[in-house]
Amino acid sequence: MLRTKDPVLDSGRRIRLGLWGLGRGMSFYDACKSLNIDVAAGCDFNEPLRARFQEACPRAFVTADAAEFLRGDFDAVLLATYCTEHADDTIACLRAGKHVLSEVTAFHTAAEGVRLVEAVENAGLVYNLAENYPFTPAQMFIAEKWHEGLFGDLM
Repeated sequence: MLRTKDPVLDSGRRIRLGLWGLGRGMSFYDACKSLNIDVAAGCDFNEPLRARFQEACPRAFVTADAAEFLRGDFDAVLLATYCTEHADDTIACLRAGKHVLSEVTAFHTAAEGVRLVEAVENAGLVYNLAENYPFTPAQMFIAEKWHEGLFGDLM
């Protein structure tokens, strides 16, 4: 975790961010404090997660309603909803005029991928996929075992 008094990015502009999916989304909260990012809103259907978010961000807007969330006054969304919903949720964010940093996985079918690419191109906003699965302890362990030859030949 980054710990610094001064922001990492030396910019006069602050980014107002909404977290959609407050389970994994809140795992990014401390990093935001070290960057030029103000967490301005949160959205999750889970009441205990909303309460935890509101405690950490008492001045932020919080809701269970995605449409209400996307009408909020912020620049970008860190999308941490169920990965099976990421394509549709990303498209909703873009249509609402929000930049998107999406957790894995971007889409599950070729048709979803096409819709996602077209939405990004039409929106003219920033979309970024934050691939993080390869770096979890379990995945690192499996990779190590693969390199040791434990699983045999790839077929």
